[in-house]
Amino acid sequence: GANDTIPLPGTPGDEDDASLMARSASGDSEAFAAIVHRWRRRIYAFAARMTGDPTLAEDVTQDAFARAFQARARWKPTARVSTWLYTIARNAVLDRARRSERRERTVSPAAGANTTGLLGRIPDGALTPCSSAQNLELEIAVEAALAGLPETYRLPVVLCSIEGMSYAEAAEVAGVNEKTLSTRLARGREMLREALRPHLWEGGR
Repeated sequence: GANDTIPLPGTPGDEDDASLMARSASGDSEAFAAIVHRWRRRIYAFAARMTGDPTLAEDVTQDAFARAFQARARWKPTARVSTWLYTIARNAVLDRARRSERRERTVSPAAGANTTGLLGRIPDGALTPCSSAQNLELEIAVEAALAGLPETYRLPVVLCSIEGMSYAEAAEVAGVNEKTLSTRLARGREMLREALRPHLWEGGR
């Protein structure tokens, strides 16, 4: 029946994102709180991927939702809530980067982030059979490789390969056309493959 499907976190439940945002734009604080609850984990994971710093990612996430709250009355029904939130989060990441001094940092996997989805798109060959410890090592290597990419290439990789956005959605967040997004994504994946080469093996001899 229509009530058989149980809504999962981050997906529309009894009320979809657009309806919640419309109510929020009209001053309904509970509707905005529902948006935050629905999207907070994904926005945090995105920020962690983009900054490589879990603590900074938490600050970026709070900043992004504060900005979204301030801008809620300007949200238009023609805008997808997801791309609207990711665009705000991306701007928050960039602003933090401009204010932060460049420094060495240890990169750790973002909690709950979908590393496996990214790995499935990176190797030309196959991943080596490995233990849980080796899997963790590979996850850390992927995070480090991501953090090493220039933001121009990291953003499309995170949006398309990890967040699963379409080229159109990712291009909107990045503020470029789809052709440019596609080119940057291909280059980003190529750079990741090169960085991860020591952890991967090609089939055959």
